Amino acid sequence: MNQKGKIATITSLLILSSLLIAFVLAAPKECRDHIDNDGDGQIDYPADAGCTGPSDNDETNCGDGVCEGGETPATCPADCGSGNFTG
Repeated sequence: MNQKGKIATITSLLILSSLLIAFVLAAPKECRDHIDNDGDGQIDYPADAGCTGPSDNDETNCGDGVCEGGETPATCPADCGSGNFTG
């Protein structure tokens, strides 16, 4: 590959990488995406007790006695370690 081809390839990869990073950073967080991600009947901050703010990306509320959303026996034994695990 000649020098111009290498420069074009590198430039294209940099642009693609920048767009991918921008997309990931712009993706809505769980606590502001208008979806009940943890299945507790509450949607987003401030209604969902698992949300500490609109930029929080985890609606689960470890310690509420319900094994919900992304909680597992390993990540939230308080909710999922006593027979409450649903998935």
